[in-house]
Amino acid sequence: MPAGDILRHPLRHWRWFALAFVLTAGFILPWSGGAFRYVGDDADGAEEAGGASAYAQEVERVIDPIGLFEADEARRLSAAVDQARARSGARFVVLTTRGLRGEDFDRFASRFHGGWERATGQNDAAIVFVSPGDSLVGVSTGHDLPIRPTDAERQAIIERMKPLARQGEFEAAMMTGMEGIEDLLAKAAAPNET
Repeated sequence: MPAGDILRHPLRHWRWFALAFVLTAGFILPWSGGAFRYVGDDADGAEEAGGASAYAQEVERVIDPIGLFEADEARRLSAAVDQARARSGARFVVLTTRGLRGEDFDRFASRFHGGWERATGQNDAAIVFVSPGDSLVGVSTGHDLPIRPTDAERQAIIERMKPLARQGEFEAAMMTGMEGIEDLLAKAAAPNET
């Protein structure tokens, strides 16, 4: 065996290794909790600006990695999210994904809330979600919000969102989901009448 063969042997399958690495990373990274994209300074700059809560305000309102919304729809949704945040105090997020790849929505939402809590210090997100690939819409709230919708309340919101999503009216479906969560937050904030 010539001396050069010893050096070439370990490296002769490098293309297969590179392909396997790219495919593995492409599968794992979208599900690794990296759904947050931050705007502005790094975490140290955010701490100087008022701590984790100021940093949390910089998290995008509409996280649309699949490009489901046109630019004007995303602007309207962003404005609606800002208004909902101002009225309710909850940090609303509109989230899209191509598909959950067999994962249960509740588990997906739990991972999102966990990532939110690690990033912001609080689990106070109200997620309004659509996955066109799964024909799925959903809503979920973090445990630091004053409400935890019952399954029936959550299902009622989803049932109002479904017809809109089926017609391709995803912006309207997301608005309906935000309104449903806002209604529950308003009921929770209202004084109890006895």
